[in-house]
Amino acid sequence: MQPTPTPPPTTPTTAPDPTTAVEVLSVIGIWFGGIVTAVAVGVALWISHRDWARADAERRDQEKAQARLVEIAPRGGSLAGVAVYNHSKEPVFDVVPEFILHYDDPDLRGHPADGEPLPMLDAGEDRFCGATVRRHNGELLGSQEYRSSPVRYEEMSVTFTDAAGRRWRRRGRTKPVRITD
Repeated sequence: MQPTPTPPPTTPTTAPDPTTAVEVLSVIGIWFGGIVTAVAVGVALWISHRDWARADAERRDQEKAQARLVEIAPRGGSLAGVAVYNHSKEPVFDVVPEFILHYDDPDLRGHPADGEPLPMLDAGEDRFCGATVRRHNGELLGSQEYRSSPVRYEEMSVTFTDAAGRRWRRRGRTKPVRITD
């Protein structure tokens, strides 16, 4: 007997498998959902950061409310010095005016007279802080000797503690800057 010949292998016709199309669409949907979720999380984090930054800026601005109302300015007249003004409704403490008086005469310099801090400057109060005037060689001048030379106040600052216990420095008319230890 002869072996029966086996028919040649035939390639089966492949019909589109509906499960493959569903799987592909499912994978695309999962990827699309993941991307949309990541974008949504990113937008939520951005909004949260923006709101936090706005609230922080408002808080810092409120902290400066009293500090903006404390000023240092030149005080004209027969005495050399500056005045420290507290235009706020609360006292400030440990007020330290710092200034150097520049005269048109380049040999003269004025410095704070005593260098002692003012323990308190009450609400609405202003205080004069006098200066000693010396030549560059250290010679102390009497008031009549420097009054004839006009003063230019180029370097002035005041350091103080507000009613809430925060320490500040203000240079001339610039915005106050908080001093952190």
